[in-house]
Amino acid sequence: MMNDPLAWTPEELEAGIAEVIQKATGRAVEDRDANLFAMGFDSLSMLDVLALLEKRFSISLSEDVIEGFHSVSAIARIVQGARS
Repeated sequence: MMNDPLAWTPEELEAGIAEVIQKATGRAVEDRDANLFAMGFDSLSMLDVLALLEKRFSISLSEDVIEGFHSVSAIARIVQGARS
């Protein structure tokens, strides 16, 4: 994985997001399309994820985007949109 998140492939980005989720919640996510809320994640844990995403990827996100944090792949699309 390259150091510059802007140069990451989609797969590297998803892996980086999965690492952020694990760091924030202590829970690993193996399936990039798994519904995080169905797995027991809640909006409070996603606030921690949001803060770490902003720091890791040097982006600014509104708390409203948490509603779209259904899966690692969905979060990747949000992060990519914020980096464009």
